[in-house]
Amino acid sequence: MDKFLNKKSEETKNEVSEDIYELLEVVEDFLLKKSHTNWLIDIYKFGANVFKSIPDTKFSSIYLLSDDDYLFEHKFTNPIEYEDESKAIYEYLINQLKIGEVIETNKYQIFNLSDYKLPNNGIIIPLSVSTRILGLVVISANKLDSLSNPTILKIVNTFASLLATYIENCYIIRDLDNTQSLLEQRIAQRTFDLTQSQRELRAIIDSVLAGIIVYEEVSNKILKVNPIALEILKVNEENIIGSDINDYLENIEIEGNQIQFNKSKNSYESNIKDSEGNIIPIIRTTNKLFLFNKNVIIESFVDIKVLKEYEQVLKDTNVSLEHKIKSRTEDLQLLIQKLKIEVAERERAEKELKRLFEREKELNELKSKFVNLVSHEFRTPLTIIKSSTQMFQKFGDKLNNDEKDYYYRRIIKTVDYLNDLIENSLFIGKNDNQNYDIKNNHINLHQFFQNLISEFLNSLDEVRNIRLQNNDPLEINSDERLLYLICSNLLTNAHKYSPIDKDIILEYILIENNLYIRVIDFGIGIPEEDKMKVFNQFFRGSNIGNTIGTGLGLAVVKESIEKLNGTIKVFSQVDEGTTFELSIPVRIFKMK
Repeated sequence: MDKFLNKKSEETKNEVSEDIYELLEVVEDFLLKKSHTNWLIDIYKFGANVFKSIPDTKFSSIYLLSDDDYLFEHKFTNPIEYEDESKAIYEYLINQLKIGEVIETNKYQIFNLSDYKLPNNGIIIPLSVSTRILGLVVISANKLDSLSNPTILKIVNTFASLLATYIENCYIIRDLDNTQSLLEQRIAQRTFDLTQSQRELRAIIDSVLAGIIVYEEVSNKILKVNPIALEILKVNEENIIGSDINDYLENIEIEGNQIQFNKSKNSYESNIKDSEGNIIPIIRTTNKLFLFNKNVIIESFVDIKVLKEYEQVLKDTNVSLEHKIKSRTEDLQLLIQKLKIEVAERERAEKELKRLFEREKELNELKSKFVNLVSHEFRTPLTIIKSSTQMFQKFGDKLNNDEKDYYYRRIIKTVDYLNDLIENSLFIGKNDNQNYDIKNNHINLHQFFQNLISEFLNSLDEVRNIRLQNNDPLEINSDERLLYLICSNLLTNAHKYSPIDKDIILEYILIENNLYIRVIDFGIGIPEEDKMKVFNQFFRGSNIGNTIGTGLGLAVVKESIEKLNGTIKVFSQVDEGTTFELSIPVRIFKMK
């Protein structure tokens, strides 16, 4: 396709008709736009635009094969107002077996809708990769002249193959993301299981002194060994100092053959070999420190050989008990069943008590954080208001207009800050008490976002540019207050954590009763380790420096989106910026 597009010399322009040349221009524009996005909705939109650019085309629609029920789902129609007509034509083509012919032959089919009492004609083009069909493109045209042109058909079919390849690549990226998420969950579950095992052994481990070996990270040479380690390894200190650590300790493969050193201690099972060649199972903890002017690894471990033997004895005993239980009479089995029920009820009661205890602990922590918030975040702005008011009281007659304006703006800005703080605090409180009721309003999206941006910019002391990406005057039905809380908090974050000379981008789009919103800044970004915590109440990023804040804004955003049955994702790179992506189900009203 690239080779075909690049032949736009003067000779080609003379040979190819103006319609074909314009179609190639649209295809080239698609390739340029595609390089700047990975959103499937953007691929659908740009791709449908190419097919719509075929001369005499009324509309074009993209249908993709669902993985769940193997039916074709409508994804996008250009222009959007023909979506209902497109779906009706698609149903007609299914009944006429046109869709089945395209799937069976994997080739385009031209159709005539005269039997459907419509003047439209059109073409069905498969979106296929190799021998697999991903979807279909349905194009409705006022005339068949352009669709019958061999050159146009060749361009359209070639572009359909290219579009199918891009869509499949997006599917692959999505599946890889899902696989990575599943892998992380399994790793977390394994870590939890190991922690549970360590707790069961804690009574024994705490009563045993641990062996310690210190070795250099680069050379793996042993630097120091404590007496317990010497006893376990059955070796003298002069014989082990300077030896290679791999002669004794098992080399553990953790996440790509590299040991990950965390701030908290992380224990795991391993093996150690003594001087006589005996393999000894151990519980091992690895830490990395800078000592002796070099990076060193500290390995601490305890011998769990006896514990392993006890575990085996316990397993054998359990097997024996199971055989005895099976040989009991029916009355004993009934008694055991009753005992199991009682144990299960006690376990449920213990779990409930534990849950209530954790909840109380969490509430106490939140209470402490809220007290700290009130003592700091309220005290500072109140002090500013008080000091500014005292200046008017004592020196009001002596202040010039600029000085008065300065103190007026100072008071107003502080009051706005307190108002936002109180608003977020009240929302969190209502949410905790489950007192908030959804109130759907009729909203003109363009007017709503214009008012939001205007009010936000008027609250700032400095000049800031916010780019609104979309001017469609569509109307929706949703909770306007929740939508305002979500967007204003995201704009506040983008303003606080990005340079004043960098634009903030606010995008929105409506697709199939879903409102998609993106807020993009080019600021300090969010560290990887903070991304999972940014929506927690009172949490603040590790790289925010002295920037003021409460840690409530993003918590309000998350709770508001959940109340609207929506979702939010965050994408961020440190020192490059942050993007928040929202999807909220709404009821759409088309403008007359």
